Amino acid sequence: MHIFDMADQNLDSLKTRYNLLKEGYADPNNFAIFSNFVKLVKRHWTISLNMRQWVLNDFLIGGNYKNIYEVKKEQREELRGVRKLEIPVEQAIEKHLKDYYKSRVAFDHTFEDGEKFKYGALNIGGLGLKSYGDYCVVLKRKQLEDYSSLAFIKEDSLNYVDGDYVKSKELSPDIANKKCVHQLVALKHENEIKEYFC
Repeated sequence: MHIFDMADQNLDSLKTRYNLLKEGYADPNNFAIFSNFVKLVKRHWTISLNMRQWVLNDFLIGGNYKNIYEVKKEQREELRGVRKLEIPVEQAIEKHLKDYYKSRVAFDHTFEDGEKFKYGALNIGGLGLKSYGDYCVVLKRKQLEDYSSLAFIKEDSLNYVDGDYVKSKELSPDIANKKCVHQLVALKHENEIKEYFC
């Protein structure tokens, strides 16, 4: 399965669901609030990466953000060279991810090139997801526009995993490419928009 193809294939479905949502705003004032929210997301979306200090240091020194698979392979090579220790990469990843290991590996291994995935959070301003680290790196939108492979998922990717199985039927309507990320965000936050702003 190819996750980026899945995002591209969801384009028409997202547009249809988004247009139905838009039609639900009969009151012109409420529609203006909804429309302004969508325009804000469309105009300002970017991706942020929250990091712990050691990850940020590595990022600033090396100039490359590494996923868990890259980090543990690199650390294995260092241990081999310096201490002559042999620790399997999978064991190191499991120790690092703890309770999330099974779900993360199941998700990544379901998709083509999943071990190359780098995860971030949609950001339209703010300090990102502090649970992943106190330091927030915000990527430039201009750089992201040039990415050929970029997918946005409505919820945390691990929410689509049940044991060692990815619930692809639930994931496929909840994924977007960069062309329609604003529609996915509107669908995700439709209740909050109505409750807090309308």
